[in-house]
Amino acid sequence: MTDFTPKFITVPAQAEHTATVIFLHVCLRFKPELRHTSNAHGLLWIDHGFPTQGLGDSGRGWQDSGRGWQETVAEFSRDPRLNHIKWILPQAPTIPITGYGGSRMPSWYDIVSFEAIDDPSTHDAEGMLATVRALTNLITAEGPSVPVVLGGFSQGATISLLTGLTIKETLAGIIALSGRLPLRDRIASMINDHVTELPIFWGHGEKDPLVKFEYAINSIDFLKTQIGVKEVSEGTTGKPIGLSVHRYPEMVHTVCDKELSEGLGDGLRP
Repeated sequence: MTDFTPKFITVPAQAEHTATVIFLHVCLRFKPELRHTSNAHGLLWIDHGFPTQGLGDSGRGWQDSGRGWQETVAEFSRDPRLNHIKWILPQAPTIPITGYGGSRMPSWYDIVSFEAIDDPSTHDAEGMLATVRALTNLITAEGPSVPVVLGGFSQGATISLLTGLTIKETLAGIIALSGRLPLRDRIASMINDHVTELPIFWGHGEKDPLVKFEYAINSIDFLKTQIGVKEVSEGTTGKPIGLSVHRYPEMVHTVCDKELSEGLGDGLRP
């Protein structure tokens, strides 16, 4: 993938703008053998009506559920404790996906094999790093005085982790929902010098059939043992520095209201 400038949707702050959240979301389409968990349309629904959709959602996201990302962000913006936040929802470029026989669809990077997505030897390092550069431009455009939180779902979580842990710019936090740490065969040499000061919210469904929970555990263990990131203890008060891991026992490859509240609600409130 060559360098690119992503299109994005902006939801302005409803009060004085003092912080920005950049949120990426790309969902993996269920393979046919996994559709026993889905409805008649091959989409998995959760309580508040979000389905998982095809690889490479747009910045509007999940709109045929009746409640897209813009609508969800608008709800957060009406919270007086969150109305100072500007939200940027980037749209992934359309690229060929090897794991889908070269079919073109929105994606932050190529997926060579869906069966081996946790194997670093299959990772599209060139595409991932092109996306990191694109996101770095969005981050720096906010200016040095505006705290920026970077987050995402699925591919978006994976790219948020890679970006936040390697760029020289210091983020106010990372939100990783149903993701994994990529490029573990080389990322240790790429880590920035402020990684241990980053607040990282990690949410994952224990029944995720795509980005499996074991992949999250592999990534979390790597962050703690190889990178030196500390896991936040339960009951920690104030803004936690380090890795906060949130498990959702019945959740598959999607998000739930509790996760959104903990990660994008409580996690962003002063």
